[in-house]
Amino acid sequence: MYFAKSISFLGLLAVSDVLFMGNVVRAQNDCQGFKVGAEEHATVQYKEQNRRGVTKQEVTKAEIKWTPQAMLEDWSCYELETATLMYKSSNDDDWQPTEASQRSAGQSSKWSVDVKPCLEYQFQIRVMGKIETILDLPTVLGPASEEQIAESGFIPGPPSDLESVVGAYNAKLSWTPSDCGKKYDINFHEVGSDEYRYETIKENNLEIGDLKPCTNYEATLNALIGDDYSEDYVSNFATKPRLDAASEMAITVTPEMDSAVISWEAWKSVSCIDEYEVTICSVSSSQDECKTTEIVKKAPGVPTITHTALGLNPCTDYNLKITPLYTDTVIESKMVSFKTQSPPAATLQIGNLMADSVSSGSVYLKWDGVNCATSYKISRKASDESEWKEVESTDQDEITVSDITPCTQFQFAVSAVVDGLETEKAISDQIMSDLDENHPFEAPNLDIQNADREASLKWNHADCIESYVIKVCQSSYTDCTEETLIPDGEKTILHSVRNLEPCTQYSLEIIPAIPGKMFTARPSEFTTTNGVPQAPTEFSAELVDGKAVLNWEAIQCATGYKIYHKTNDNEGQESSTVTKNLSEEYEDLTPCQTYYYSVSTMVDGQESDKTEWQSLLIPPISELPPVLKIVHNEGDNITIRLEPSEINSMCQAAEYELSYSKNGNKPYKTKVISASDVPNRDILLAFKGASSETMIVQGRMRYEDTSVWSEVASSREPGDMSEMQHIPSQTSTMVPIIIGAIVAFVIILIIIVFIVKKRRNRNNYDAEKAENGKQSSDETRKLNDHPDA
Repeated sequence: MYFAKSISFLGLLAVSDVLFMGNVVRAQNDCQGFKVGAEEHATVQYKEQNRRGVTKQEVTKAEIKWTPQAMLEDWSCYELETATLMYKSSNDDDWQPTEASQRSAGQSSKWSVDVKPCLEYQFQIRVMGKIETILDLPTVLGPASEEQIAESGFIPGPPSDLESVVGAYNAKLSWTPSDCGKKYDINFHEVGSDEYRYETIKENNLEIGDLKPCTNYEATLNALIGDDYSEDYVSNFATKPRLDAASEMAITVTPEMDSAVISWEAWKSVSCIDEYEVTICSVSSSQDECKTTEIVKKAPGVPTITHTALGLNPCTDYNLKITPLYTDTVIESKMVSFKTQSPPAATLQIGNLMADSVSSGSVYLKWDGVNCATSYKISRKASDESEWKEVESTDQDEITVSDITPCTQFQFAVSAVVDGLETEKAISDQIMSDLDENHPFEAPNLDIQNADREASLKWNHADCIESYVIKVCQSSYTDCTEETLIPDGEKTILHSVRNLEPCTQYSLEIIPAIPGKMFTARPSEFTTTNGVPQAPTEFSAELVDGKAVLNWEAIQCATGYKIYHKTNDNEGQESSTVTKNLSEEYEDLTPCQTYYYSVSTMVDGQESDKTEWQSLLIPPISELPPVLKIVHNEGDNITIRLEPSEINSMCQAAEYELSYSKNGNKPYKTKVISASDVPNRDILLAFKGASSETMIVQGRMRYEDTSVWSEVASSREPGDMSEMQHIPSQTSTMVPIIIGAIVAFVIILIIIVFIVKKRRNRNNYDAEKAENGKQSSDETRKLNDHPDA
């Protein structure tokens, strides 16, 4: 600030008994201080300069003049050279002393003080003597006009005290404004980058967006008056990290048996974070057990933090939670899981293995579990065997082993699997497996191989069993067969059950037989295979109400049926559909088309042979009349063409029946023509009046391969190809009604023709009369008597 050049801020002076705005603090005793009205002998103004006869005020300088002899009651009581000028600007609450020295000019003295032209100033004179006396000068100086300030060349002081309220992507900046500054230039950039952003504003605050989280920025501010800039004010601010900043941290855990080395990247999205909270909790089915939370600090300049967690348990699952710590911000944690290592399998051993025979073919085992074991392998060895045979696996510390041959001495062994490696086996004492009547017998190591009409059985024989009863039942348990099997001394029994139905579920019981004892057996179930699929039987194809209806009998084991269909016009190409039903219908069949159908059986992707093809000839639709066209008529000859309708277009004619008359009111003549006699389909009729306007022709056709006659079509205009009104056959009950309608239509048509001719004759007469002007009344009478009238 420019006051720094002329004013020294010495602190606040204790001032008492002050009278403001011209009031005088009067001294006691003989020194009575300033006179009443003393302020009239003092002036306060901007310094004036006279240049080339023009007086201008220098608004950056204030001049205060006073005349001590005229202003003090007894000026000799005071030390005038100690007089001090005090000031107070509109920005100040207290009086401040100036360092300006007064200069004498005759009986007057003056002070010249630097001021800021945009502020108001008040001044006060203090004089020391036996007691201090104070005079408040009433004149308020400033502010100067904007024009004066601009001309003065005054340079404002820089802003100060930048404060920032930041988020992850924005910041709100505010600062102490500069005296006299009209606006502010601010530019800022990411520290370490040369990309700047600029703003010019009038307020002393600015909200900035589109910032990078967790980033340091440097801001430079300048105050402006016109084109004059203050000195730079530089300050830094930093944005906060994102709330999910930890989601991008790459965490690495290297576990040992009782510790873990944890490291994570402390840069990128968390570069501004220096402290982290690390929590490790063991995972259990009931409740997490957590270690004491530790605070880990980032070392300066190191992008990766490494921390070692001690006191962990071997082969234990843990959850690791790392939470970044940042002032006034709650940042989401990042969690990962890890498992500490297990002890070497060679150092672990199972203890207290107990084996107990609990039922026929079953032995119960229990042992002391091994810490860190993921599973246990169970092996057995009969007394006459030299090698262990693995039979079961479990993740528990007990198991019931089945498929044990009764009446046989066994040993059992259990080993633990730790990190994929197997511990040393714990071996049980010798145990004799039971064969008791209280529990159902299960044939040891029973294996069933299914076929379509038999099943092959295989199981281990117990020496104490003399024979077996093989009982096979269908799933309903109503149709059962039994047979007795006497072992041949082999340890493995092979037996086949025959005469079974394919694709049928059966239950099997293998019951031991020992004299004097009664045993039961636990049932086993099997299903015979499908065998070779058979084609459906009783396959039929019938035409019902214009639809092709297919039916066939069910085939055992069938999972579906494939229907093949083709027509006589697609050169044997087949298409097919698959269904689970025993019938199928096909609609929208084309008349006079022959359709062929066949069915095969599907059994789990296998297909049987197809049935014999069944054919259906679709009859024509007799209710639709054919299309009758008059190709040509002249004199007593007429050529017509009679063709099937569009729907019956596949049908061929065998015979044509034509009825014709030169006058619709007279009886029709009928003629039947074989289609073979008209190979080009043009039928020639010769009758008197074939070319007359009243001529009418009707026709129908009998379709080939059927006895079906079509409806009757009629036509009377050459080239007429439309399907016209239906004239039924001679046997129809509608014949009288239709003939009457035709006669009425012809009469109306004749009347219309006569009326047209009459009007034409009348017009000819009027023209002739106008030309000659001599027509007589007799001629008029004759015209009126004309038959057409």
